[in-house]
Amino acid sequence: MYVVYKLSFENGQTYIGSTNNLERRLIQHKSACNKELYKNYKLYKCMRLYPDFDCEVIFEENCTKIVARQLEQQCINIYKPTLNDIRAFRTDEEKIQQLKE
Repeated sequence: MYVVYKLSFENGQTYIGSTNNLERRLIQHKSACNKELYKNYKLYKCMRLYPDFDCEVIFEENCTKIVARQLEQQCINIYKPTLNDIRAFRTDEEKIQQLKE
């Protein structure tokens, strides 16, 4: 079972992600925010400043990882989160277009 989730912070910033184990993923986020390797990620900077955040499940689907990523990207397109740095999913056409650029 995959979920698409939204993290909301006191300063109004948001992040959208997907996972098949939300509890584990939140633990990974909290751990990563204090690691040197990830210190400049927008999400982890925000987590260090605002460690108390809300987590909302937007979708819960019995689907494949690819479908979950597609749903995540749809939510990113709709909600326009401020802390997502990369796309969750690109179509084949988008991949080809990027190679041309």
